[in-house]
Amino acid sequence: MPLDVKDRKILYALDQNARQPLAALANAASLSKQAVFHRLSRLEKTAIQKYLAIVDLAKLGYTGYKVFLRLQDADPHTEKKILDYLMRHPRVQWLAGTDGAFDVVFNLFARSSEDAFDQLQALNQEFGAYISERQIVVLLDAQFYTRAYLVSAPSSELFKPVRFGSREALARLDDVDLSILGVLCQDARLPYVRISQAVGVSADAVRLRIKKMEKTGVIQHYALVLDNEALGQPHYKLLLRLHPMDKKRKRDLDAYLRAQPRIYFSSQALGPFDAEFNVEVSNAAEFRRILMDFKSLFSDVLKDYSVLTIYRVFKFDFYPMRTKKPR
Repeated sequence: MPLDVKDRKILYALDQNARQPLAALANAASLSKQAVFHRLSRLEKTAIQKYLAIVDLAKLGYTGYKVFLRLQDADPHTEKKILDYLMRHPRVQWLAGTDGAFDVVFNLFARSSEDAFDQLQALNQEFGAYISERQIVVLLDAQFYTRAYLVSAPSSELFKPVRFGSREALARLDDVDLSILGVLCQDARLPYVRISQAVGVSADAVRLRIKKMEKTGVIQHYALVLDNEALGQPHYKLLLRLHPMDKKRKRDLDAYLRAQPRIYFSSQALGPFDAEFNVEVSNAAEFRRILMDFKSLFSDVLKDYSVLTIYRVFKFDFYPMRTKKPR
C-alpha cells in the first residue's frame, strides 16, 4: 500500500506517541481533525497492525527470554498449531514467523529460570517432535527508536530510545493497575472512558493511574506495530555475535544504532547471540547496503551474524499475562 507524505507524518507522530489526540496529529500533518480521522481509519485497516504500549516488565518481576525454533517435519497445518499455541500463551509477549536459520521466534517472560523452564517444557511436550533446534537468550536491555524514515528525518537527535529490562526496584501495582495495563497493551490508543468501562473504575482514576505508571517507568512509551507485509516493505532481524568491546566501541555501536533511520529496535542479550536489531526497509537491496555498512564499520567487533526475514509478526503484547478486552 503506497503512503503519501501526509500519511507518513501521521504515522511518525503516532510512533512518537500513539496516544496523541487527533488535534496533535492534525497539527503534525497540517490537516484538519476530520481529515486525520478519515486517514487514520484507512491506515488502521492497512498500514497499522497495532498501537503498542511498551511496558518495562522487569519492574513487575519478570525476566525476558527470546526463544528461536527451527522446525522439522512440520507441514503448514502443524506449524499453524504451534503458532496458535504460542499466540494463546499468557507469557508470550512477541511472536514472529521467520525465514532463515529459524522458523519461529518468540519472547517469553518468566518470574524465574525455573518458571521459564516449566513454560518451555510444556511447549516441548506438546510439539517437541517438530522442533529440531532451540536457542534461548536472556534479554538484558532493549531499546525502541522512533521511525525517522517515515518522514526522512535528517538528525539522530530525533531518536529517543525507549528502554525496557531495568534492574530497578519493583513497582507496586494493585489489581486495577494490572487490569489497566492489560487493556492498554491490547490498544494503546483507547480513551480513558473505554478503559474505565473495562476495568470498573472512573475515567479520572484511570487517567491518574496511567500517569503514575508513566512516571515510575512501568509504562515506557506508546508506539506502533506496522503491517510491513501490507506496506510491502521487507522486515529483517540481524542476530549478532560480538567480540568484547571497550567503552568507546560500545558508545560507537550505540550511536550507530540511534543514527540509522531504518533500525527501530535493538537489544543486548546473554546467550548464543550477544545483540540484535530489527530493520524495516523499502527493498532487499537497501537492507544489504545497511548490512554491508555495519560490517565495514564494526569489523573489529563483529564475530558472526545471522539474518532472519520476518514475514509476519503474529503477536505483540507487552502484558499478555492479564489481557482484558474493552467493552
